[in-house]
Amino acid sequence: MSEKLSKEQFYSRIRNVEEATSVNGVHYSYICLSGNMITGVRDTTKQAFRVNADELYKAYSECAVLNTSILKGYISSRAQSPALAILRAAGQV
Repeated sequence: MSEKLSKEQFYSRIRNVEEATSVNGVHYSYICLSGNMITGVRDTTKQAFRVNADELYKAYSECAVLNTSILKGYISSRAQSPALAILRAAGQV
């Protein structure tokens, strides 16, 4: 297993993600990291989502395997699917 990124490196990778696709093919766009909040839009419903980047980093740094079920224990918003898609787009899953 590769070494985990520092929080600064992780945030840098997340900043480069503008769109992502879930494991089920749902597409998310307009992804933006501002402060410690990641926002974006689910393309199919045009619904906005928010993910706390600190919570996402904690899950990334503590878990060897990540999926939406595991993320439920870390992500306080109901945005586990976009959170996982963002990790995948950033090359961290």
